[in-house]
Amino acid sequence: MKVKKPVILAYHMKEADVKRLEDALQGLGISVQPVTGRQESAPLGMLAGAEGVRGVLPMPGSYGRLSPSLGIHAGGPAGAAIAEPMILMAGLTEHQLDRVLAILHRGSVKVGLKAILTETNASWNGRQLAAELQKERERLS
Repeated sequence: MKVKKPVILAYHMKEADVKRLEDALQGLGISVQPVTGRQESAPLGMLAGAEGVRGVLPMPGSYGRLSPSLGIHAGGPAGAAIAEPMILMAGLTEHQLDRVLAILHRGSVKVGLKAILTETNASWNGRQLAAELQKERERLS
């Protein structure tokens, strides 16, 4: 999926961890954008600056109404808070992706949930992505 510039959306991450990640990525041309509050319910593609993805920040209390086809409705998984650090990588080259994963593997920044922006998940919000990643992890355990 085409984005304006390489970005990592950082959900539920401590400010110090965001700073460590930014410092480790210096010189790679990747920005790190913390996502908080109502932004957690905005479409991933919109937050990442993906071409052709539009949206607005949802009104408070509207969580989970974006994708009934995923079986997510108001009060369901999309309304649940993101409980652990999560990143969404968008627009990274293979080299940049390898560097990010190496940094995370070294353990200086702990991130339990990781994903790449795709055509499929671009319309999801952060809460929906976290719920899906948690389900995948449970299936693999």
